[in-house]
Amino acid sequence: MKVRAVTVGLCGSEDWELFRQRLRDANWTGTRIKAALEDHGIPTDFVRLVTDPFGRWVQGIDLESLARELDELDVHAISLGRAMSDEDLKWIPRFMEVSPKISCTAHLRQSPVHEQLPDEDHALKISEVLSTLDWRQGFNFCVSCGAMPDNIPFLPVASREVPTSSSQESAFMISIATENSDVLEQAAEISTGTSELHSNVKKLLEPPLMKIEEIAVETLKTWSEPRNLVATYCGIDPSANPSLDGTSSIGKAIECSLQNQPLGSVGSISVVAAISSALRTLNVKKVGYAGVMLPVLEDLSLSKRVNEGSLGLSSLLQLSAVCGVGLDTIPISHSLTAEEIAKVVVDVGALAMRW
Repeated sequence: MKVRAVTVGLCGSEDWELFRQRLRDANWTGTRIKAALEDHGIPTDFVRLVTDPFGRWVQGIDLESLARELDELDVHAISLGRAMSDEDLKWIPRFMEVSPKISCTAHLRQSPVHEQLPDEDHALKISEVLSTLDWRQGFNFCVSCGAMPDNIPFLPVASREVPTSSSQESAFMISIATENSDVLEQAAEISTGTSELHSNVKKLLEPPLMKIEEIAVETLKTWSEPRNLVATYCGIDPSANPSLDGTSSIGKAIECSLQNQPLGSVGSISVVAAISSALRTLNVKKVGYAGVMLPVLEDLSLSKRVNEGSLGLSSLLQLSAVCGVGLDTIPISHSLTAEEIAKVVVDVGALAMRW
């Protein structure tokens, strides 16, 4: 297991010099935590930044200046938070054009008539934006639905919480994203049945996560206070996800629990539910999803099943009902219209808004 990212939340500002200093301090804070984790033998890939919803401040920012600052700081990636209004949607293509480091999300509204259903008109407006993006830009944009938690450390969905006071506005919010499919493969190999899988996931994941948490909290005390920086540790998102280098796979872990039957077979939902449930009982401060990610384009086993035709959109939607994450990096054809994409968005939203 390793840390995918130390994600630092900051507030944007129409005052460019203030925003610029916050970017630098946030990146500095994340870099200190990353270094401390690595000093303790915990591989850590990235420092990433995330802002509060961009509609609150982006009108006063020159995007080219932002892009240059991100390059100068060598920031791996930044999410500019959620588009909360129809007016905000117009910014998304501009973000994607100005820098490949910028990502964001659009939050799907509830129907004005039925609160447990998504707004179909809004889904279409979002899908019209999505249909203009190329494949690379598509990785930097997503649609969030339902009661989305703040301070998720995974991009592009990440969005820092909206401050309620001036002191909160200057504070950095620290969240940690892990990469743990190797541990889940181990848990699956020694488990017989979903009850044992649940216990073994918790037993194997909890000790390293507690160590990560201890290091992060101590580092914040050591480094932020002398510089008069206010930083809040929000927690770890222990969501199950594959390694980006292809060495371990969520699909493989699930199929091991299914006695090597392909993902999507009978029993898949109960295995995913058992893993999700175990993640939510871990004895660390949790933030974000704490669910099972099934990113088709980032997991070799999932990609293989999709190519074989044994794992389709309907099966992934069924699994999303218990995984807590939804659809993740699903390949779609450029020939699809915005109306067709909107149907998928509405399906995911309908599931998310039930809970």
